[in-house]
Amino acid sequence: MQHSKITLRQYQILVILFTVGTTILITPAGIAAEVGQDAWLAPLAAMGLGLLLVLLYNGISRAAPGMAITDLCEAVFGVWLGKALSLLFVAFSFFAASTVFYDVGKFIVTVIMPETPMLFVNILFGVLLMYALGSGFGTFARMIELLFPWFVVLFLVMVLLLLPEIDIRNVQPLLEAKPGKLLWSVCMVASLSYMPLAVFLVFQPFELRDPEKAPGALLKAVLIGGTFSSAILALTIFVLGANVTSLQEYPVYTLAQKVSIGKFIERIEAIVAGMWLITTFVKVSVYFYSGQSGLLRIAGRTSYRAILLPLVLLLVLISIRIFPNSAFENRFNATGWIVSAFLVWVAFPLVLLIGVKLKSFFKN
Repeated sequence: MQHSKITLRQYQILVILFTVGTTILITPAGIAAEVGQDAWLAPLAAMGLGLLLVLLYNGISRAAPGMAITDLCEAVFGVWLGKALSLLFVAFSFFAASTVFYDVGKFIVTVIMPETPMLFVNILFGVLLMYALGSGFGTFARMIELLFPWFVVLFLVMVLLLLPEIDIRNVQPLLEAKPGKLLWSVCMVASLSYMPLAVFLVFQPFELRDPEKAPGALLKAVLIGGTFSSAILALTIFVLGANVTSLQEYPVYTLAQKVSIGKFIERIEAIVAGMWLITTFVKVSVYFYSGQSGLLRIAGRTSYRAILLPLVLLLVLISIRIFPNSAFENRFNATGWIVSAFLVWVAFPLVLLIGVKLKSFFKN
């Protein structure tokens, strides 16, 4: 496989945008419905859980330097069982990519081009994905590095324009939510923002110029990405209130429609759409590249171009059939997704880390 080395800065930008990803547009409604005005606390608490997960993933990087998680799996469990478990990890990366594809198509046909079939939208997004990754991962990372300042500018513009709309009464009274529901909300944010960071372990050792510095870079990037997500979700509750947020399919998009300054600056929802499409493109690309890289390592092959088109086509076809409707997706995200993400991206890496430590202990 072609290994285009990326810099630590590019790696951090990918992690930041990946962490924000779909969270800013998808999660506020579900969290607000569960914990009301305390919804803004969930992403802040999830950052603490995210930092614990960073310690886990950094522990794997330090325990087995230079090894992808798929190679580590074979080293711990043996060739056949290791390949089977690695294939499960890879398959879940593709599944996660297809859910993001579904969200992209649904968002565009719902709020931007309602007369356009989702299949057509997803095909266009798939062509963009194929072109970006087909040019090499290093080229893709450089492109995202160029887009990152635009994301920051759009974020700052949105925050500054919404500050006058904040109403502190929307978050009063504090801490009314039941602890169990608040914990569920924290787990939901973590399952979308922080647990998926495990996919970087598939290609991080080979695509990064200084992989030994990755643990520190990952920690800083997660803190920055978590701050972005927390600020956007907090603004949603502070401006719209929990009731309105819970009733909207895309609360942050509705939030941008609230801006009205002197009848001159109004309806800045294009800013939200731009931010979300940038972060979503990064998220689906990283998911896909992780799955593709892992599949090639399991098969012992190096040429990624031969499987790029078939995998993208498969991804597009799955994405339009994966959920029958939004209600089903919301139920799945609230239950099955959290459990699946925990098992694949938390429990599995934890078992691997324990296995590496035990093997090292008995060797010595």
